[in-house]
Amino acid sequence: MSTSGTTSSHQDQVSEIFFQALAEKRKEDPLIGPKVGSQEVLQRLLEAGKTERGVHAESLLCLLGALAGFSCQISVRMGYQLAPSTMQSDPLMRIDAVDGRHYFFGDAINRPLAESQHSVWSLAAATAQDLGCSDLPDINEIFKHVTSSVGTDQFGLPRINKPNIPGEMPINYLGKVWPQIYPIATRFCDKPAELPILFGLAIQQAMMQCKTVLDARLALQIVMESAIPMSKIDPASIDSRYSVGEANAGPPQILGQLNRIVQARRRPRAPWMRLAKEGVVGIFLIMLAMILFVFLKITYDWPDVAVIAFVLVFGAVAATVILGRVRYLLGGKTPNTPQKR
Repeated sequence: MSTSGTTSSHQDQVSEIFFQALAEKRKEDPLIGPKVGSQEVLQRLLEAGKTERGVHAESLLCLLGALAGFSCQISVRMGYQLAPSTMQSDPLMRIDAVDGRHYFFGDAINRPLAESQHSVWSLAAATAQDLGCSDLPDINEIFKHVTSSVGTDQFGLPRINKPNIPGEMPINYLGKVWPQIYPIATRFCDKPAELPILFGLAIQQAMMQCKTVLDARLALQIVMESAIPMSKIDPASIDSRYSVGEANAGPPQILGQLNRIVQARRRPRAPWMRLAKEGVVGIFLIMLAMILFVFLKITYDWPDVAVIAFVLVFGAVAATVILGRVRYLLGGKTPNTPQKR
């Protein structure tokens, strides 16, 4: 038997013993697998990304964010394959965009991404707060941006200013690293739902290691600007184990509907209540005009014509604004009302 074969066999035995011990530890700590796995994954990424100048913090966080976001969709797919009876028949909603690519949306993805106790957002945001960040990025705004940019060249492009731009796009990092890191990460996960938690914990550790070179809010921004779009991409473009566009497609107009939801101006649900409030504002403006009339006349002894002209101009501007708002609240169009496309 060759020396290399003996060494390989010994490593396999050690690995088997290690994971057996890890399984026993789960009885005390159900998340011990993701915790240990996150350290292993981060260490491998640090070693792979190290240069003579060290590891580029922005690129590391972009990569981890991309892995974490993508793992949210993969965990949903894995869970559905293992126990389809416990999930909806179609946990993912497919959108066919104008660029010819497929994108996937759904609450099932958003839960491990930003809604559950151990979601990627919850873990990363908690670390940012521990590092002193009191002004967290607007997570809802990032979701809206991702939705509105689907099918455009802005999709998946982190909105980060120089000199903190990551070395590559999140999807490029994902394509290079996911096929290698996925088998390693899954060994530490007892169930599919633990996969995003593992990457979320790795993000926490990376943010702590980068705290001296990168602001906590910026670090969190990079993570989520990478994670959210990567949770929506077609896995067939990254992993050959998935067929192209796998999942039922929504109607062709669904992308336009999503864009309009994000971009369109919402009208008030109770226009008459808003109208009453703005009517009070209008009365206040009229009273203010009368006060100005008296003030200018008595204090500065303006001629009647000058005072009346000033008040008329003031009143005309106020009346124009009020009438415009009335037309909008009652359902009419104003010059600033978005037109249907």
